[in-house]
Amino acid sequence: MVIYGTIFLIMTLLILYSSNSSADLYSSFKVSEFHHTVKNTNLKKWAGKEGYLPVYGNKSMNLHCHQCALVTSSSHVLGTHVGDEIDRTECVIRMNDAPTSGYASDVGNRTSVRVVAHSSVYRVVRKPAEFLNRSDISAIIFWGPSSKIGRDSKGTLYRLIQRVSMTYSNLSFFVISPSKMQKFDTLFQKETGRDR
Repeated sequence: MVIYGTIFLIMTLLILYSSNSSADLYSSFKVSEFHHTVKNTNLKKWAGKEGYLPVYGNKSMNLHCHQCALVTSSSHVLGTHVGDEIDRTECVIRMNDAPTSGYASDVGNRTSVRVVAHSSVYRVVRKPAEFLNRSDISAIIFWGPSSKIGRDSKGTLYRLIQRVSMTYSNLSFFVISPSKMQKFDTLFQKETGRDR
């Protein structure tokens, strides 16, 4: 279920940060030949810069790309040797704790934005050299239920995210607002017929 929610989050980011032409989204990227799915949902109505709350400070999400590569936490691209092509795109969006070390020929090495589900936060924090001490990453977006990562949550996860964002002040850290998560949940239920 988390994977479907993540996919919809990334689709929103793709619409927000990609070109205005939907034909351009898949035209130059070989991996899309393997896993291209057409949906009837107009994702542009789900996009927007609102809903990305800074974890520390008053940073805002202002990254804009004309061409993006979305690299998921999946083994589907292994053996494709499209790493150089991924690295040539303007922005590279990576999911969760998907590594690049040792897989660069298939998945590339650059990362512009990393989107991390609440269930992957600890794995990302435990490997700062791979995920946090990189000069090419401009933002990390944490997403999940507000009970897990919201500012008012009683758990330790949000406090951990805060400490990490203060430690790595060269990066911009964001969480998804509860209203944006509700939109993603609604979209997920509409697309799958299941409640996340």
